[in-house]
Amino acid sequence: MDFQNVKMIIDSLLKVANSAPTLSGSTPYFQQYYFNQQSIRSDVSKAEFDAWIQYVNQTLDISQKYTNWGIFTKEKIEVSQASLNAGVPYIQRIQTIQQMLINLAQQINNYN
Repeated sequence: MDFQNVKMIIDSLLKVANSAPTLSGSTPYFQQYYFNQQSIRSDVSKAEFDAWIQYVNQTLDISQKYTNWGIFTKEKIEVSQASLNAGVPYIQRIQTIQQMLINLAQQINNYN
């Protein structure tokens, strides 16, 4: 695989990791209106989490099509397991998956 494709995949993985929902993200309007504007969220919403996980999976699918590497299938399974980890707050699941994406980008960089 050529350097440009590898760079594109690594950049995509890091972009997805950096685009994850955070606790400092926007608070739903009703909370801003009815509660203190300075309210601090303790977790991200299910909708935010689900949208981001879909983005993660799409990026892994596209990356796998460019490379045909089985490592992306393994990573998708691990991401799926981490995302379905009931009882763990979404923000912790996000942090785990972010680290997985960063590790994958490092593996790909070291592989080439």
